[in-house]
Amino acid sequence: MTAVRFGSSSEGQIPVPLAELNGLMFRIATGKGVLVGLRSQSRGSLVWSSPQFLRADVISAWPARNRKTAVTSRAILRYLRQIMTPEAPLTKLEAQQRCMTEVLHAYPEAFRKAWAELEPSCKRGRGKHGPRSR
Repeated sequence: MTAVRFGSSSEGQIPVPLAELNGLMFRIATGKGVLVGLRSQSRGSLVWSSPQFLRADVISAWPARNRKTAVTSRAILRYLRQIMTPEAPLTKLEAQQRCMTEVLHAYPEAFRKAWAELEPSCKRGRGKHGPRSR
């Protein structure tokens, strides 16, 4: 990765030292204009601006996917069992929206696994055909 050191007199792109990358976070700030830069995690101040990545797959792979699908889907399933009862079922969309906001580290793939394991009696049926058969 190359970038321009913020506050320096040189205007050219230089390689960002690897030792410095661990203490930085990538930020895109919007407002009057878009400001892209690397900020210090400890101070929160802009250290590098105008970053350029040497490989195209860096942005598409970042942030790294959560690989703990089983743990997250179990947490979502526990939460779904709390909020959904056969007497008051929610639609899949309503349940997913609540899980995404209430369950820590929730993401769509983990929700899909948890929804598949949820008992059918707790799910609301589609359309005007009434509740799911038990």
